[in-house]
Amino acid sequence: MHPKNYWSFLLFLVVLFVIVAYLLRPAAKKPDPTASITTYDQCVQAGYPVMQSYPPQCTLPNGKYFVQSQIYDPIHPQQHSATTSP
Repeated sequence: MHPKNYWSFLLFLVVLFVIVAYLLRPAAKKPDPTASITTYDQCVQAGYPVMQSYPPQCTLPNGKYFVQSQIYDPIHPQQHSATTSP
């Protein structure tokens, strides 16, 4: 093989190796944006869908869901009131 062809071929192999190595590298793991969500209110504020159930549930894309813990009952408001009488 001619020396000029040898270096051209060697450069081609190096470039090919770099391209293949780049394509086969492990994908960088992106941080999970839902990992910081731990409550129903945070889930709703983040804009995830709320199921119209009783009690309402907010569902994350990974399947985790949160249930609204404080429900206001307009028929019996005294049962859910945080105030106490003397």
